[in-house]
Amino acid sequence: MSRRWTLAVLAAFALLASPGALLGQCEVGFRPGSTLLFPYFEVDLSNPNGITTLISINDDASGPALTRVVVWSDWSVPVLAFDLFLKPLDVQTINVRDLLNGVIPSTSGADLLSFAGCSEHSPSHSNPALSADEVRDLGSDLTGFASNGVCRGSRYGDNHARGYITVDTINRCSGIGGNTPEDSSYFSTYAIVQNVLWGDLIYVDPAQNSAQGVEAVALRGDENAFNFPVVNTFYGRLVGWTGHDKRSPLPSLWSARFLNGGAFSGGTEFIVFRDTHTGGTGYEICGTNPSWYPLFAQSLTAYDEDAHKVLSLGPNGILGLATQKIATSSLAPQGLSAAFGRIELGLGFPNGTQAGAWIIPIMTASGKFSVDFNGQPLTTGCGKSPFP
Repeated sequence: MSRRWTLAVLAAFALLASPGALLGQCEVGFRPGSTLLFPYFEVDLSNPNGITTLISINDDASGPALTRVVVWSDWSVPVLAFDLFLKPLDVQTINVRDLLNGVIPSTSGADLLSFAGCSEHSPSHSNPALSADEVRDLGSDLTGFASNGVCRGSRYGDNHARGYITVDTINRCSGIGGNTPEDSSYFSTYAIVQNVLWGDLIYVDPAQNSAQGVEAVALRGDENAFNFPVVNTFYGRLVGWTGHDKRSPLPSLWSARFLNGGAFSGGTEFIVFRDTHTGGTGYEICGTNPSWYPLFAQSLTAYDEDAHKVLSLGPNGILGLATQKIATSSLAPQGLSAAFGRIELGLGFPNGTQAGAWIIPIMTASGKFSVDFNGQPLTTGCGKSPFP
């Protein structure tokens, strides 16, 4: 064997052993995962027939699964958590409006008591499971109003609850209330790697005669892939970037189409989920913002369908929250010279810090039809340091 060939083989093995080559573990959204991300929800709390969000959580295995569902505000603050038991090949559907009315899914099965803690904290319960005060506080948390003297989310002034939802596979019950990924014992005691979860997400707006659906983001788990001193993972900000959450990271560079004319008279909106890259107190004095706000991005570039650049922004704070829905016109306040084209979003931080993200473009013809789909990631976050 020649020296050149030997060096090539050694280099290939080194690449396979490096975190950057763990493409299977970096797979996001294509196979069932150990965590589901529903990157944005919106519910009109003023109108029972207004916009709402439907989600499904599905077990793809021949065995049961126990999960922890966590509702987060758009400041990435957990405001509600509960256990959900899935029978083999089970499907659980949830209207997020029901959660905000205090109605928590009641689940049970023959295998439930094989999980620790489920006799004391059973996910089978009567409804409404939340008191009137708890429902009021939850609504306040998700609309930017004071709850117990502090605020946990943005205030738009339209009484729409906004945020995102995560679902993790776990090995024991802890009931309704605390115990979220922010707790120090969550990934050492509760969360496990069990790649069986997939789901979907539907936005329903009766007033606009529209509905859009897209698959949930399935994050692969791996017991061994992320054992490095400093590693980029989905919950990395909550575990000191140690990889102890064992969940694949999200990409930070994205491309997505936009349509703002023709049949799509309603234009294009983008749902944008972003990693805040930092923990926090979980609340702020009302009238102030979290220390990380706004989240800055590296770049925003738009091209028409002939690949001509029609917008180029360097570092900017337009997409400043952990999750948001924003119109193309707000991404480019000066307007775009093209009605159809592609937007490229560099959602890492301007200093080179990796920061995972997820993009969903929604295209509508108001009162007629609408469509949405996941954007196209241009990179993987795996094998990259979370710091510059």
